[in-house]
Amino acid sequence: MVDNEKMSKSKGNFYTLEDMIGLYGADASRVGMADAGDTHEDANFVTDICDKSILRLNAFENWMDELLKRPMRQEDHLYDNIFMNQVKKHMEESYKLYDGMKFKLVLKEIFFQLMDLKEEWMLMTEVAKPDLLVFYIKAVLVAISPITPHWAHSIWTKKLVPFCKTLNIAIKPFLYHNDPSLEQRWERFEVNEQLVHQRNILQKTVVSMRSSLDNMRKKSKVVLDKGVIIVAKKFPESHIRVINLMKKLGVNEKNMINGNLFEEMKLVFTDKKELNNGIKFAK
Repeated sequence: MVDNEKMSKSKGNFYTLEDMIGLYGADASRVGMADAGDTHEDANFVTDICDKSILRLNAFENWMDELLKRPMRQEDHLYDNIFMNQVKKHMEESYKLYDGMKFKLVLKEIFFQLMDLKEEWMLMTEVAKPDLLVFYIKAVLVAISPITPHWAHSIWTKKLVPFCKTLNIAIKPFLYHNDPSLEQRWERFEVNEQLVHQRNILQKTVVSMRSSLDNMRKKSKVVLDKGVIIVAKKFPESHIRVINLMKKLGVNEKNMINGNLFEEMKLVFTDKKELNNGIKFAK
């Protein structure tokens, strides 16, 4: 089918592969076919997907061009490890989807998860770190190369390699276009679930801050253009005592705390204010 309609010459929606390539180009046509479906249902080639894929690839290329011209930092940022771990997470998920031939889900993972990470990273750090930027761009190009090999090859050779040379960052030639073996061209990663959890907490904090800011603007027309999230290296002493209590009591088969946590906390916390803070933290 094409655009949810059965192909028919009388309707004027009958296309050959050559027709599609002539209209959208090879890579955009491949995106359309990957999106057409990989289940037992009839394939549905959506022409709008081809148009949007061209815009999305161009937008990523323009972002890359602009960022490569900006000043960069050499020092590490707290969010760098979280960002790198998230890239690895989406790479691992993409690999599994490719291996299962779930190409429609692969597109979602790359176009709407992996590619969108760049905005999150820039929001948190403001200035890019060269080696991490190269790692991210390489990841995107490798992940998308089975579907858009021509675009990935062009970006790698014409833009990424020259950028790496200016900074003396080692980079291999783009061999993926000639090597059909997914195992040979795809680096596998270990994902740190603790960093995934930290990222989720930070993202919830950002959403909460934006919501609070919107409410402040409605009430008092406060103009703020920047927020700061302070991250502690460890819990406050009162929180540590609550955590130790939880560990001591343990959990049952329903994943609930054994015993009465709040009664135990009354024995540990003599100060009422600390007790209330501890209860709030435990909840």
